[in-house]
Amino acid sequence: MLVMAAVQQDWAFSLYGELETWETAALSYGTRYFYSPVPSAYNEPPVTPGNVPYTEPGGTKNIQQGSRLNIGVTTYAYDYTFLDYYGEEGVKAVDAAFAILNRLPAASSASANLTEFITDGNQQINYTARALSMLDLKSVVLQLMMEHMGLLGETHVFDLLGDGGTCGAKYYQVAVRNFDPITWNPSTYVNGTQYDYQVADSCFWAGTAADALEEANGEPNGGLSTTTAAVATQEALQLGGFYLGITRDDFGGLRYLYRKDNYNIEGMFTDCYVGTPTSGSAYNPVSTNSSGSSGSGNPFSPVTTNGNTLSNFTGGILGGVEKIQFVKVAYDSEIGYGSITNTVSYTIPLLTNYTVKQLTVWRTNSPPDIIFTATNLLNAPAAGEDEPYVRTYGAIIASPATNTSAGVSLVFSPTMSVAFNNVGPIYVNENPGFLQNSAFYLYPYFQFGSFDGSTNPPIAFPNRTSLAGLLALELTPPSGVGNSPFNPFLNTNTVTATGTAAGTVGAGAAGVGVAADRVHPAGAKSPQP
Repeated sequence: MLVMAAVQQDWAFSLYGELETWETAALSYGTRYFYSPVPSAYNEPPVTPGNVPYTEPGGTKNIQQGSRLNIGVTTYAYDYTFLDYYGEEGVKAVDAAFAILNRLPAASSASANLTEFITDGNQQINYTARALSMLDLKSVVLQLMMEHMGLLGETHVFDLLGDGGTCGAKYYQVAVRNFDPITWNPSTYVNGTQYDYQVADSCFWAGTAADALEEANGEPNGGLSTTTAAVATQEALQLGGFYLGITRDDFGGLRYLYRKDNYNIEGMFTDCYVGTPTSGSAYNPVSTNSSGSSGSGNPFSPVTTNGNTLSNFTGGILGGVEKIQFVKVAYDSEIGYGSITNTVSYTIPLLTNYTVKQLTVWRTNSPPDIIFTATNLLNAPAAGEDEPYVRTYGAIIASPATNTSAGVSLVFSPTMSVAFNNVGPIYVNENPGFLQNSAFYLYPYFQFGSFDGSTNPPIAFPNRTSLAGLLALELTPPSGVGNSPFNPFLNTNTVTATGTAAGTVGAGAAGVGVAADRVHPAGAKSPQP
């Protein structure tokens, strides 16, 4: 019994990096076809946003293969489209997400068992915001940044390595890609909740994708646990839900990636230099050899910038930066970044000649690394899409080691553009039977807001939106009989929705065609073949 107690693990995190060749759309990598969060029943309003398959920038990695940032200070800013639509309150919401991350301790300074972090109840519900189908802007940014730093959530506790055979007689290879932050052993727990899985395969519906769908033990309807979910899980955030911070397993993953004694052979970006400032603005080049001068085998190539000699750092055996500091910077958002330049510095462990040195890195970059924008993401009505955001990442850096296997020691670019939707509220009508504002097929699409657990009313976007006016628009019954299946006010509709626009997964790259009632929503039971 003591042995069994010792080996049971109830923590875990999932790592991600660049997609490997075998991580294909047919195995639900990159595009998560079966996690489109459609309502579990036609007579219930949706609690999670999105009628398109979730997308991820990469795939899961085995232990000691995860990718990370090695830029210790990352800058962010807003362009004029974001400021115009989301305004001051939108800026406050995004800043609040970065404030949570900036308050995190250094990776190596956390307690051994991470008791300072929450495991259950990290997501709370503001029911006024839920009634208005609001998606919390701060919580979305928090999730995006966890992903940007190299973590995925519990939809990757189990992943398919491959499948074979014919439809109806197939076999599947299922791997645990979830790891305990203390022992690094594979684990089926996330924040104390154990997960099982059920394989779903769209070959039963003439599709080509399959996935091992996670189901939390103890959840009445299966699916993911929203109360113990890692913030790194984009599928778990509900309409009206907001995060208090990050969870124990979120930080457990960050501690694994960014601790100073986690050494990888990594390259650095071309705008990174090493040196120490002297009087004025000059730099003293730093060398790894004993003589202190540049020589054969030295990874530093001296360059000259504005009369100052710098040493360009191309890479080496680097430890983690301990934490990422996010800094808001000035940005000429109307006409471009122009001459605005941001200079930052940080230290990173460098292992050379069996000696650890604290390397000072200077970086001058323009424009900012992360830029938030706003645009119309609901311009494909035929697909019934309601996409909250689109993100674009900068190129990764491959390891300078020639014998490194695929997926090892890759470095994420700190640069990322995030475009939030600026259209709403939206109704969806479908022919036949749902062609009036009193009989719409899907209502409402999500809309971004900012809210918490206080008695303060939710803040609605766009900027200067009246909450009272929004309530009147969305919660007042229209004229006529309100018989929509998703009507937010009381209705007695018994009409069965016959359309497939809401939640239908399009053919896409994998050729998947899954009917709406076959798609696995977060918080609902997996489909049976």
